[in-house]
Amino acid sequence: MIEWKGAVGMLAAQTVTPITKVVPEETHLEFLRRRLRETATGWAGRDLDDSELIADSTDGHFWELVGLRVSGHESLLLGALSFRRQTAGPGYSRQSLPSYLATDCPIGDRNSAGLSTLVRVELPTARESVSEFLGDLKGKQRRHRVLVDKELIQVMFDLRAQNPSTEKVIGRAKAVRGTVVLRTRDGHVVSGILLDLEAKLRRDPSFLAITMAVQHTVHGNVPLPTLFVQRRYISMLSSLEGRPLEEKLSCVPFQPKNANPLYLVVDV
Repeated sequence: MIEWKGAVGMLAAQTVTPITKVVPEETHLEFLRRRLRETATGWAGRDLDDSELIADSTDGHFWELVGLRVSGHESLLLGALSFRRQTAGPGYSRQSLPSYLATDCPIGDRNSAGLSTLVRVELPTARESVSEFLGDLKGKQRRHRVLVDKELIQVMFDLRAQNPSTEKVIGRAKAVRGTVVLRTRDGHVVSGILLDLEAKLRRDPSFLAITMAVQHTVHGNVPLPTLFVQRRYISMLSSLEGRPLEEKLSCVPFQPKNANPLYLVVDV
């Protein structure tokens, strides 16, 4: 027969070593919030330091941090993509994200040949800081290979203040800017500027670029970075066509009171 009282007394008398959780110097979401605040304000016109986003690799490639939301993972992710440096541009010029994601085998993604619907993303562990993550990527072609289905990427965005691409825009000499309001499949309501909406709808691109983006919630408006939104993640979209934004936001599917109040990106 077990003497429970004695056993409990022995356990109570033992010294319990506390389990301490390793916490990164700067959590991933805190890093995102700070960076997005800086890119949104431009720090009064001062050039931002992109070095904290970059890790040099080999053969003219480099890793760059981006933000993304993926179906099946409820929170925002901070990851790194492998890009080939464009020699014509300054510093770390590379493909734009829509072009990168539209390419069957993204330039720079050397390990995804034959995987046209997938893109490789390097993701940090929960216990390492952003600087530790990038430091471990330097000089490497891969670390922890995570293949992500492009069709299930809901939103992706740069963390740079300026578009780093040197690509030439083929087509219209002058882009037509139009303000749109959209609703995501998760119920977020977002307004912003979309270039050449009609042309993009006819070409059926995988991702639409929304600049000057704002999320509308019952708690107020939240400024967002330039978003690259997966077309299939958009459930409804409407152009303002010269009408006031407030008028469009009074339409039932775009009313803030009917919108998802959770942040699409992060609170900044």
